[in-house]
Amino acid sequence: MVRKTALLAMVICITFGAVVAGDADPCPCVVLGYTWMATPCETWNCAAAALVLANGDPNTMVLPTTHSQVKWVVLKRLVPGSVTVSPDSPVLVEQFSNMVDGSVRFAALDHDSAPLMVTTTDGNVLVVHMRPYPSGKGRAASH
Repeated sequence: MVRKTALLAMVICITFGAVVAGDADPCPCVVLGYTWMATPCETWNCAAAALVLANGDPNTMVLPTTHSQVKWVVLKRLVPGSVTVSPDSPVLVEQFSNMVDGSVRFAALDHDSAPLMVTTTDGNVLVVHMRPYPSGKGRAASH
């Protein structure tokens, strides 16, 4: 009797191991969070083209800015690891889980960084702003 039980257990283990090993992705993983990628656009045509290419994707939006060169920002919600955001990107996106934290960060930003604050459909708050200029390389003074 013990021999039959041990044999049955071994067959089950081998069968289960073959099923798991044969599946290329045994984990139907659930995305725990998202990252936002910002693309700067100098003209409306650039921003409109990004919306057309998004083909109605609800995770893509265009925001106007008050910056002198970057007139529009295209935001795309992506799964982390599917894209790498360049550390040299002129536009930074910071994500907050509540309005209070987002508002505090938004209020702390300099007006020259053209800050924007927007809420998303998943309830997060995004603060979008231009990267600060390196010291000594600010914009030319307007006369």
